[in-house]
Amino acid sequence: MENEITKQEPSWLKRARQIYWQRGVLALFWAGVVKILKSAFDTNSAIWFERDLSQPIEESQARIPLTFVRDSPQKTLAWLRSFGHPGLVHPKEIETGIKEKHYFFHVRRDGGEIVGAQKVGYGKVYIVDFGKTVHFSQGTAFSYDAYVPPKLRGLGIATYLITQSLLFLKERGYKKVLGHIPRWNQASIKAVKRCGFTVIGYVRFFKVFGFKFTLPNLDKVIRS
Repeated sequence: MENEITKQEPSWLKRARQIYWQRGVLALFWAGVVKILKSAFDTNSAIWFERDLSQPIEESQARIPLTFVRDSPQKTLAWLRSFGHPGLVHPKEIETGIKEKHYFFHVRRDGGEIVGAQKVGYGKVYIVDFGKTVHFSQGTAFSYDAYVPPKLRGLGIATYLITQSLLFLKERGYKKVLGHIPRWNQASIKAVKRCGFTVIGYVRFFKVFGFKFTLPNLDKVIRS
């Protein structure tokens, strides 16, 4: 009976019980304080990049034969979901992307195995880091991210994927592509720089008692 009750407990209550039994009441108290503070205040930051599509785009070749697939969004999303990483397929981000008909590209090697994927939005885009929808002007695309599994990195897959997406967007009449990457993600920063992206700003996001804002103002950065 006790096991049945435990199974029905909310996840936060299970976690509280675990902290109490393993580390004591004081640890439980401080865990509660931290959770309350985090719900009232949160912050993150990232470098914002821009790729001017009027500039030449140099095609890139990976070390393995690859095919760029632009029209199979469900396969792209299924592949990303297979990793079980919530950051790759945030529900609100994907829901908005599907509704607004955003692009979900992937690349596959010989034999059909998917080895990388990229999500690109335009118009209304839900940005997870801000917990809000951002509106991009006509002619501007936004690269959510490009993902290649760790075991396949170093083969030039990300550079090939990003370059092919830039060529596709240019064909569709887009003028520029924006994106943001945290400072710690040096691998991604190097990849976008190889593809011709330049730094346009550094934005810090704040959430204070439900009020959300950025410094500097995000609209000024993305429309500069």
